[in-house]
Amino acid sequence: MEVVKILMSGLHSDTENARKHGRQNISSIKANLMEFGQYQPLVIQKSTMKILVGNGRYAALVELAAEGKWRDDKVDCVVLDVDEQKARLLSLADNRASEIATWNGPVLASMLQQLESDFNIEKFGFDPGFAVSMFDKGTGVDDGKKPSELPPPEVTGNDNRADYIVLTYEDEEQRAALLRRLELPSSYKKKIVLPTDCEQER
Repeated sequence: MEVVKILMSGLHSDTENARKHGRQNISSIKANLMEFGQYQPLVIQKSTMKILVGNGRYAALVELAAEGKWRDDKVDCVVLDVDEQKARLLSLADNRASEIATWNGPVLASMLQQLESDFNIEKFGFDPGFAVSMFDKGTGVDDGKKPSELPPPEVTGNDNRADYIVLTYEDEEQRAALLRRLELPSSYKKKIVLPTDCEQER
């Protein structure tokens, strides 16, 4: 498909877009654009110049332009000649396809651990506890126990300022359940720690 440059002022957001883009989402998209540029073109309906795919990116680009941080008044687009029904299906299908993808928890945690010393990963949407909460997500492991039946995580440190979190568990299934249910106050300073790191510190 041909990628063409189109004036941002000539494009229209989809007012019936089923996907919502909150403040945090737009901020992370802006960070992506500032770091990497526009590496994904918008998908436009030819007859209406309506954005079918990339409404969040368009909103972020408009904000960056208003802030004087995006100098190009044209954006990369792919223009499709589709009717209204096909346009609606494309918009929904694209959003749904990305939504049902899952993270490989251990790989994600390892990658973020390698990156966090060189980059501010939070501005891209990865808060300090993200990798921990996702570590075993998608594994399908469930020990069937209620939260009250699981031992609470041991928090070390004084005055509610934890240096690190120690999880004690009997087996891998219980470890997965603990990580899924772990919630920490946002005031805690959290560090991505892999099981291998824990072993080395002992």
